[in-house]
Amino acid sequence: MRIACCHLPACLVHGRGCGAWVIVPLGAALFVDPGVRREALQFKQLDKRHPLYRMATALIPQPAPTLWARRSVFALASKRILVTEVFLPAIKLL
Repeated sequence: MRIACCHLPACLVHGRGCGAWVIVPLGAALFVDPGVRREALQFKQLDKRHPLYRMATALIPQPAPTLWARRSVFALASKRILVTEVFLPAIKLL
């Protein structure tokens, strides 16, 4: 399954039925609960050969030759989610 955004249905986060789909930011789901633990971060520099690079730069007219990415697993009891972030060059402007 591919998640291409930073929001999840609240019922998936809290493990309840999805009768009402309330969308919550991924960060709120992961950082609010003190029981969630983050495993070690992994970093990688991506180039045009990597599928994440190609997806991230698909709409950029002149993409940078490389992009940085990081990923880590968040765990709550037996539930685990792998979160991958790709940083676009505009991050330098923040």
